[in-house]
Amino acid sequence: MNCKKNIAVCCLCLWYLIGYSQSQFIIQSGTEIKLSIDNYVVLENTHLVNNGTVNLNSGNGTFKFSGNSNTDISGTNKPLFNNIELAKTGSSQLVLQRDIDAWGSILFTSGILHVNNHILDLGKFGSLSNENETSHVIGPTGGYIQWSDVLNAPSNANPGNLGAIITSTQNLGTTTIRRGHQSQTNGGGTGSSVLRYFDIIPTNNSSLNATLRFSYLDAELNGLTESSLTLWKSTNLTSWSNLGFDSRNTATNYVEKNGLSDFSRWTLSSPGNALPVRFSVFNTNCNGNSITIKWTTESEWGSSHFEIQKSMDGNHWVVIANLSAAGNSPSPKNYYFIDSAPASNSFYRVAEYDISGQLVYTPVNRVTCGSKDEFKLWPNPVQNKAWLSANCSADTKAYLQIIDSKGAAVYFKPVELFRGNNIVNVDLQSLPNGNYILELVANSEKRSFKFIKQ
Repeated sequence: MNCKKNIAVCCLCLWYLIGYSQSQFIIQSGTEIKLSIDNYVVLENTHLVNNGTVNLNSGNGTFKFSGNSNTDISGTNKPLFNNIELAKTGSSQLVLQRDIDAWGSILFTSGILHVNNHILDLGKFGSLSNENETSHVIGPTGGYIQWSDVLNAPSNANPGNLGAIITSTQNLGTTTIRRGHQSQTNGGGTGSSVLRYFDIIPTNNSSLNATLRFSYLDAELNGLTESSLTLWKSTNLTSWSNLGFDSRNTATNYVEKNGLSDFSRWTLSSPGNALPVRFSVFNTNCNGNSITIKWTTESEWGSSHFEIQKSMDGNHWVVIANLSAAGNSPSPKNYYFIDSAPASNSFYRVAEYDISGQLVYTPVNRVTCGSKDEFKLWPNPVQNKAWLSANCSADTKAYLQIIDSKGAAVYFKPVELFRGNNIVNVDLQSLPNGNYILELVANSEKRSFKFIKQ
């Protein structure tokens, strides 16, 4: 169906569109749709394409998305909804193909709302209603729901019904809350969290003495043990601090922490997951009858010590040494250890422990003495993090550069490669999905690797 003129839908009217085989409700350029109170537009198995104006804030009407197949909202213009009702059959999805505004209620009756790397803006009056285990928001490819308004001395405030319940004696001022649905990782790209995080951004963000109750769904546990969940905080989206908890309830699904001085990004994780050390380079090389193991951390927060571990088969590991860590360091730190009793074809890795006893590992590095220069990038396709393996015959300073499909340089990182086998962390979280070329330039020589970010 194509709409080609201004349409004002009167009170108690109902539009019911049943679509089959990719049917579309297209609002063409120059067309404006407004719904009055109690009006419904029901799109069953029908895509909504807004190339005109969906301006529903003048009334209190509802767009209802139903049916047993996935449909989407797209178009050149951002629609402004009052109310949305999601009534898809089973696990069928309504997928956002563009940003939308929804300044009323989003009612979850059944089905899944996939934000699909887009922004669902609730303004200051919008809210989620009846979100539950079988009908809720997901966003594995990114995107978030956003609410923004003034929060002064909030008491158990749950803005937008997003699940971040805030109490503070202080005036936070204009505050933006964003809820995303991707698993969070540390700066090295390892670890995991529940499939929910909050960015809480107040104007006043100091000495808050605040309480945050972080609510979640069982569907968002991401394989983590619910009874061990604690609250984690990051100010830079790479380094994380485990703040523990003051109360939690696995029946009503929340973790709560008191006495918070400020807000930033928050998620839930359990021991061994979202950790504060970011490994940059891990190196092993042969020196006569010994093996030198070197590693570099780009940053450390609350680190305690390192364990150097060795294996003969890559599965069974023994600890051969312990080294103290820097504790807190925003700048790179270099470490090394010499194994004076190596075996041929040994495997090595380093485990970092933080002050709370959590740990994270480097990749496994296999020693193959006498190997020629070898270079490899994995995995491919890649999501947030790739590793570059570079076996070098001498120490060298190099740099990494990533070129996008248009030929533009979108990433640059200087690296120090050591003699032997190096494994270099390549952080790709900020890159959009697409085709790229990674270039390693060292000693005026360049090696190129094609990869796909997805």
